Amino acid sequence: MFFVGIDWADKHHDVFIMNEQGKESASFRIEHSQQGLEVLWKHISDIATCKEDIFFALETDKGLLINSLLEKGYTVYALNPQAVSKTRTSYRVSGTKTDTLDAMVLANMLRVDRHMYRPIHPNSNLARELRILTDDLSNLIRCRSKALNQLISCLKAYYPLALNLFNDIDSIIALQFLQAYPQPSLATGLSQRSFKSFLRQHGYSCWNRFEEMYSALKEPQIRVDEFVVRSKSRYMIAIISQLQVLIAQIKQYEKEISDLFRQHPDSGIFSSLPGAGKQLGPKLLAQFGDNRDRYNNFTSVQCEAGTAPVTKASGNWRHVSFRLACHKEFRYAIYQFAFCSLNQSMWAKEYYDIQKTLGKKHSAALRNLGHKWLKIIYAMWKNGTPYDEQYHLKMKQEHSPYTSIH
Repeated sequence: MFFVGIDWADKHHDVFIMNEQGKESASFRIEHSQQGLEVLWKHISDIATCKEDIFFALETDKGLLINSLLEKGYTVYALNPQAVSKTRTSYRVSGTKTDTLDAMVLANMLRVDRHMYRPIHPNSNLARELRILTDDLSNLIRCRSKALNQLISCLKAYYPLALNLFNDIDSIIALQFLQAYPQPSLATGLSQRSFKSFLRQHGYSCWNRFEEMYSALKEPQIRVDEFVVRSKSRYMIAIISQLQVLIAQIKQYEKEISDLFRQHPDSGIFSSLPGAGKQLGPKLLAQFGDNRDRYNNFTSVQCEAGTAPVTKASGNWRHVSFRLACHKEFRYAIYQFAFCSLNQSMWAKEYYDIQKTLGKKHSAALRNLGHKWLKIIYAMWKNGTPYDEQYHLKMKQEHSPYTSIH
């Protein structure tokens, strides 16, 4: 067997190959290009003819290099960068760091402790596409939130009237109103007929608020200097242009994700979860994936999602802390789902209430609830069965008939 450590970089990769005895077989650098990959394949083929005898170690689980290795059929391990950094000090106590050294450390960690790590188990192309789209959608939503906060801050500086005129400042009609009337004087100068005409043209439906809205337009406003109005209205138009593009793209992403989710054979499992809805169902499926070999047990899922705490103990001393090392998108998805399940699942609401009575804060109670949910979802995912609230409550009662849910 041979162990290949690759220190990944943007433009090149340092490669170190060692045999079972820890002896160096090859060490070289390749470019991050197809030509560089051909050099890697050539070195590997010169050393071993059987792919089952080659094991790769990197500090990442994504990227073009990882995809190329998996497509070739090699076994690839993604080692935690912090673990690699701490192991490096056992080789160079002086603190020396080179790319070749990092590649050698990766290879030797895999040679010595391969049984402690899990290889990357690739999902189907459909699940991988869902993962990319849902992760990118989360980034777009964060961009929208940032732009919305900028808009609110801008309006507070010169146009506070607009903040409470419509129910949602990021609604289509609110943004159209701000574009049509970017300065307070233009809005306050509207006649009742003109304001009503604008609302009709843009499909406004909450006519029971019309009088309230028009009265707000006519209320006295705090005086703002003209130069402030001119400069801030220009900035506001720029932000709105970004917001409108983001809102339109987010809708397209949601439609594409929904279409792909319906095509996936596991969609029934995740859509059955109470409170998952159209957004969290696909998100949870994307985070779990569809390769059943990816997780050995529910504990590994809980650790990856960040719901399992970290325990440090020595003698009589014991400390339990929040888990930082995890997949952040997975943690965010299960946290959101735990919150949404409160109004849809009887046992989830009861468990949350018990956590609150024990003195837990809202976030800690939801995290603990998510920890429970992951155990259930893992069993559903592993067995391919949808969620059944009544069945779950029945099993819960049979296994602990004299205790409450906690």
